[in-house]
Amino acid sequence: MRKSLFSVVCFFLVLLTLTVSCQQRTVGFFPPFPPQGDDLGDELGFSGGGAGTSYDPIRIRTADDFTRFLSLLDDEGTEYASLSFALEDDVVLSAPVNPVAAFSGTLDGNGHSISGLRIDTPAVIGDPGDEDYCKALFAELKGAEIRNLDFEDVDISFPEGTTGTNYFSSVVAGVISDGTVIDNVNVNSGTVSSPARAGGLVARVKGGSSAEPNIISNSSNAASVSSAIAGNDEGKTYGTAGGIVSNLAKGSFSEIENCHNTGDIEGYCSGGIVGDIQSEDSLISSSSNNGHVRGTVFAGGIVADYWYGGAGTIKDCHNLSASVIESYKSYYPANDGMYGDVNIGGIAGVTGLGDKVTISDCTNEGTLRNNADDILVSIGGIVGTASQTEIIDSQSSGHIENNASPYTDDRGRIRNRWTTGGVIGWGKGAELTIQDSYGNDDADLYDGFVYGEIAGSINTQGGSGTNRIVFESIHETARPFGYIHNSSDSGEPVFEIKGLKAEKLYHALNRGEMIFDLDGSEIENMCLVNYLDDGDSSFGTVAINGGDIGTLVVYADATEDSGYPSFGEWEMKYILTGIDAVDWNIVPFENLASSVAVTINGEKCGSATGTWTAEVAP
Repeated sequence: MRKSLFSVVCFFLVLLTLTVSCQQRTVGFFPPFPPQGDDLGDELGFSGGGAGTSYDPIRIRTADDFTRFLSLLDDEGTEYASLSFALEDDVVLSAPVNPVAAFSGTLDGNGHSISGLRIDTPAVIGDPGDEDYCKALFAELKGAEIRNLDFEDVDISFPEGTTGTNYFSSVVAGVISDGTVIDNVNVNSGTVSSPARAGGLVARVKGGSSAEPNIISNSSNAASVSSAIAGNDEGKTYGTAGGIVSNLAKGSFSEIENCHNTGDIEGYCSGGIVGDIQSEDSLISSSSNNGHVRGTVFAGGIVADYWYGGAGTIKDCHNLSASVIESYKSYYPANDGMYGDVNIGGIAGVTGLGDKVTISDCTNEGTLRNNADDILVSIGGIVGTASQTEIIDSQSSGHIENNASPYTDDRGRIRNRWTTGGVIGWGKGAELTIQDSYGNDDADLYDGFVYGEIAGSINTQGGSGTNRIVFESIHETARPFGYIHNSSDSGEPVFEIKGLKAEKLYHALNRGEMIFDLDGSEIENMCLVNYLDDGDSSFGTVAINGGDIGTLVVYADATEDSGYPSFGEWEMKYILTGIDAVDWNIVPFENLASSVAVTINGEKCGSATGTWTAEVAP
């Protein structure tokens, strides 16, 4: 028994010895010990010494130490790129510096600041023929950690006249990848600009994994961030700017948490937190914007746009009351065939063009403003243009302005009339969910424009899915939608509308079929509008299931109340199921080229005959 006990004691003594001798890892259950051995920092000329480990980082105390740190990693990057460094005092730079090409170690600012950062010659990263030119403290961070660091009075830009998509500007990093962590890093003043991608902290995020994503947390930007405001096919300059990050690249995994922007953001595509997202899996949470965000085509308080393939979640994010999200006056001719529609949103400019986006527990209190003319514009309190998107428990109380003149296309169609809404401006397709989300009625619009407190327009475009607008408790509103319609003769889109009490619900059907499931909703006036493009014809069926409908109103002319034009031939059929309709009101038809006959439940209404009929089946 004693021999056995003696063996156990010896085992633990050996284990303790191994733990003490280990310089970078804890063995067993014992706490870590400071590393022993040569002082690498002294050998490399750092005034604070240090071994370069997480327990004993090389200490940076002066501006000379800091420039030595940059030169060390730039000249001997592969040998020292994974070391740990720490600031022990504020650093004031008096001259431009060259960025570190690549870093995979740790830099802890310990709450200190770096002032006067200016980047001289950009670092070049990437394969030949696909290079990126990065102006940032680190051109690329690969699995690195940057913590507890402030930046003051930054000035990072490329020479005037520089064009192209491969120019990146930011303060911390041009590119981060492989599970890099940036935590409690704040850019407090200065300017960042690039013709292509400009980010307050990071220009581009790529790589990572679902198990080890790139993380940017507890960080902020107050600098002015700008990129090109116009693009063309030849120059390929899109100009994306973000208060925290310019771009989440395709295939990357990233989490942005508790980050905030108060800086001015300007570009072709501008977001208070992120410019554009191409990543299939991203999370932005507990973040806010209180800055001025101006975009030529895309502008959003949190994200400018989810580009094709982009998807993810925005949760508990807020566009605050001092913010302004707006477009420029007009740069449409300069776009030269590039994506031209303007999209402005309190949370996001565009969502769901590639895959599903979820927005939950978000608010907009800021001002949304369109200044552009002669271009299609969508403005939404939460999202400008939405497709394949869930918006849950989100509200907008901000002011919306769309006073620019409407856009008339080459067919003489007047646009912008119905693309301004309290939650979304324009909904595309048949895969939208708006749950317990709404806007207010604080909107200034061009004369003749209409506004929906939930959506300006939802066009299913021939989709066969379901758009859900649901409220757990009854939500009352005068006009929830500018209009709902299907512009294609294919598909049978369903609108499930629950818990809504509305004075008027407008819908317009160019062609095809639509199904309204209104069980649990109260609609005082269900208004069918003959909205047709000049020379087109409309033929289709509208099925309405359930709900309490007071009056069915059919507009076949451009009445002041509906705000819709009327052209072409129209043949429509209503099918009602489980509805107690109190009254049927057929508004007199005017301004039609042909006479009209209307039939309800087999009984003819009106004496004229013509090409238009409406039937209501029991």
